[in-house]
Amino acid sequence: MTENKGNAYRMKQVWTMFLVLLAAAVGIILYWGADTSASVAAGAVILIIGIAVAGVGATHSSAPDKFGPGEMLSRVAAGLVIILIGIVLVISEYCDLWVAAVVFIVGIALIGLLAATNNSKHSKY
Repeated sequence: MTENKGNAYRMKQVWTMFLVLLAAAVGIILYWGADTSASVAAGAVILIIGIAVAGVGATHSSAPDKFGPGEMLSRVAAGLVIILIGIVLVISEYCDLWVAAVVFIVGIALIGLLAATNNSKHSKY
């Protein structure tokens, strides 16, 4: 894992910006080029941004401190929540709203369970 300094930190920002611009391009292609709905295009953009946040977040330090979980766990969990929101936006276009709500609730529960389990193994306190 790399720390938040030097060129490694700059490269993380470059990768994040690349994936955000890629997400914008995919959204434009889906909305105007493929003639999909705005919620599907927005869901795809949010999904790619979530992948960027989780992927880049996985390169941060995983050591917990006295304030809570490590940088990696916090960023990956945030990325997974963003991915889940993108998935819910996409599937809400194709199924009933209650299905999307169930997927969201179960997804949040699983992310919380995984974060708590991971944090309990590495806690110093």
